[in-house]
Amino acid sequence: MKHYVAVDWGTTNFRAYLLTEQHRVVSKLSENKGLLSVKNRDFSTVLLQSIRQWKDMVDIASLPIYMAGMIGSRKGWYEVPYLPSSIELSDIKENLYEFSLDWGAKAFIVPGLQGKNCFSLNDVMRGEETQLVGLRKLIPDSSISAIFPGTHSKHMSLVEEHITDFYTVMTGELFALLNQYSILTKDIPEYYDDQNGFLLGVEKGYCNPLNSVLFSARTLLLDGSISSDSVRSYLSGLLIGNELALLRHVDNIFIVGGESLSHKYDVALSFLGKQAHTVNGEACFLAGMKAFLGDK
Repeated sequence: MKHYVAVDWGTTNFRAYLLTEQHRVVSKLSENKGLLSVKNRDFSTVLLQSIRQWKDMVDIASLPIYMAGMIGSRKGWYEVPYLPSSIELSDIKENLYEFSLDWGAKAFIVPGLQGKNCFSLNDVMRGEETQLVGLRKLIPDSSISAIFPGTHSKHMSLVEEHITDFYTVMTGELFALLNQYSILTKDIPEYYDDQNGFLLGVEKGYCNPLNSVLFSARTLLLDGSISSDSVRSYLSGLLIGNELALLRHVDNIFIVGGESLSHKYDVALSFLGKQAHTVNGEACFLAGMKAFLGDK
C-alpha cells in the first residue's frame, strides 16, 4: 500500500485526506457532501468524484478508502453494527466493515460504539470513537475526561483502553433551534462574539436548571442588564454552562474539536476554574485512523 484515503463523512460534511503509508498527509479536501446531500444514496459516485482530484498523484483504482462517521449509520452507505462501548479501543481495528468499491478498490468503515451511560440510558457514537482512539494515542495520561463539542456534544471518560462512561448533550442543536425559532432571539442582531455576555450566560447556566434561566435572555434585555448585541452570546453561554455543570466534579478536561467551538469551551472552562486542554479534532481523527491501519 503506497497511499490510502481517510474519510470523515458525517451528516453535513465530507472531509477526505490522501496519506502515504507512513501516514503523512499529502493532500486534503473538505466539501459540503454530507449524507443529507447525497441523492439516491449514491455514495459511490460522490466518493469517486471527490477522490478523482488526486488521479494525477495516485492510482485511484487501487487506493484503499477508510471511512468513519455517519457513513456507517442506517442513513449511510452501509449500516455497520455498533460495537459495545465496553470493548478495548485497540480492538476496534479488528472489526472494520470491509467491502469492494465499484472501481475495484477496497473500502472500510469504522463501526460506532453503543452502551449504557451514567443515566442508565442507551447512548451511541459514530465518528467520535475514531477521534477518541487518536486522543488515546496522543495523550499519555492513563485517565482522560474529554468533551467532543458539536451539534450533539459527547462527554467521555477513559481509563487506559476502556471507556468508563460516555453520554450525549444536545447543546449545539438546542442552540440552533433557539437561535432560529425562539422568541428569545426575535429581532435580535446576528452577533455572537460578546464575551461578557457569554460568560454571564456560562455563570447562570452552570448554577441553575436550564429551563429556569432560558427566559432570562429576554428579561435581562428588557431591564437593560444586557444589550441586544449580547443576547445570542448570552444564550450560547447558558447552554454551554449548563452542559459543563455535568462535569462539576471533574477538574482536568480535554476538548477535542475544531478551533472556534473548542475555544468557546476553553474560555468557559477556564472561567469556571477548570484545567482545560484543547486538542485538534483533525489530528485526533488522523491518529485514530493510523491506529486502525496498524501494519496494513
